[in-house]
Amino acid sequence: MAKRFSGPVLWLMWCLVVFGAFNIYGPSLWSYQPASKTEQMTQAELIEHLTPLQFVGILLRNDGDTGRYFSYANAILGRPYGGFYVRPMTAWTESEDENAAQRQTALVHPDRPLLPWRDFSVEYPPGMLIFAVAPALLTREFGVYHLLFSIEMEILLTLAVWLGVKSAERIRPGLGRDVLALSILCAAGLGIIAVRRYDAAVALALSAAFYGLIAARPITSGLTLAVGTIVKGIPVLLAPIGVIWYASQRAWGDLARSLAAAILLMALAGAAYLGLAGSHATDAFLYHGDRPLQIESLYGAALTFARLFDPDIAQRVANFGSDNIASAYEPLLRRIGSFLPLLAVAGVYLWFWRAMRRAADGLARFRVLLAAICAVLVALMALGKVFSPQYLVWLIPLGVMASALSSPLSRIQFFAVCLLTQIEYPFFYTFFSGSLDPRLGLIVLMRDILLLWWGVLLMAEAEAPVPAAVEAKAALA
Repeated sequence: MAKRFSGPVLWLMWCLVVFGAFNIYGPSLWSYQPASKTEQMTQAELIEHLTPLQFVGILLRNDGDTGRYFSYANAILGRPYGGFYVRPMTAWTESEDENAAQRQTALVHPDRPLLPWRDFSVEYPPGMLIFAVAPALLTREFGVYHLLFSIEMEILLTLAVWLGVKSAERIRPGLGRDVLALSILCAAGLGIIAVRRYDAAVALALSAAFYGLIAARPITSGLTLAVGTIVKGIPVLLAPIGVIWYASQRAWGDLARSLAAAILLMALAGAAYLGLAGSHATDAFLYHGDRPLQIESLYGAALTFARLFDPDIAQRVANFGSDNIASAYEPLLRRIGSFLPLLAVAGVYLWFWRAMRRAADGLARFRVLLAAICAVLVALMALGKVFSPQYLVWLIPLGVMASALSSPLSRIQFFAVCLLTQIEYPFFYTFFSGSLDPRLGLIVLMRDILLLWWGVLLMAEAEAPVPAAVEAKAALA
């Protein structure tokens, strides 16, 4: 694909997918409420009266989380907000009743602006609120907010890929076009989830941090990794990768500058967070610590698939704002899902240190660096107790770049992971999550195992000789 099209044509194709196809969707589900109905219909009742095309339009709209962000923003701005989303932590941890979705449209009129964490629970780090509030400053209408938020994420994802292309060209001239072409395929494979959550902001932070590492801009790298941490939290586990990168090259001055920039920004954000949250500063940490197994985790998928042989082995429970697993095996698997990812991440650190010391040249070091970053993220996603589909956005474009520098098999695997994720969510998930159908478990299990295989393959190939095709391109450059 990259050989057939020039750079401008590829960027046009990117825009057609991300800014075009991703913004084609139907109206909100609740807009189908008949005017003759005086009482609010339930979600299931509304869906029963839709045509297949209308239902697909709602699936592609996928505005559940933008509804949450809009409610957060309105509460902070002192506007009427959705009471379903703005509530204390204890209300999130309890099991939802059958009419919970119906309450999404119920508005609360506050007498003052509310403070996040202090007045209502927010499960996310403080940085996400910047991206949630920004579109709300331009509109009070949810449909417009949903579009503006999607465009905001589309811009951030485009910037992430642009930085990825720029980084790839530094690694090897001509590689950028391959990265862009594969990014188009993977974004299309992943589907609308790429821009319906705020994870594109994480992708941009990681892409910028990587660019800072390879371009010898330590302050940029430290600041942007800190931004990613403030936005999502998870990127903090990539900090040791940066430390090892500088230490292996004895670049102590760059390491000091990068750490100083990151610590300073983190300290400022932490102080602001403590001032906002007050005595509720630990609520979000306790929330995530107590979360049960999510359906889309490796363990939840295995239990869901096992219902094919034993229907009573697991049941669905809706709490903590997600669909989770209730099972006699859940407590043990939850503990495994809490410590196994950290154990795997520690193993990646050790591998990275050893591989960096043995890397023969700059290209080898870049391949090892990309493999280590991807392996850390894969371990957290595929081995953790929670694996939401939008997490895969974090790997665009760094995972794409790692695959482009590896074998054709790794590229096929990563695209297949993205495509399986879209098949699972929103399509299979919408139809089968409520009944915990084994077919959903099988799709998710295939996706999670394939992702793990891809991460291991990247590490193995990063230490192997450079693929002949890559070596030939590097020679021509």
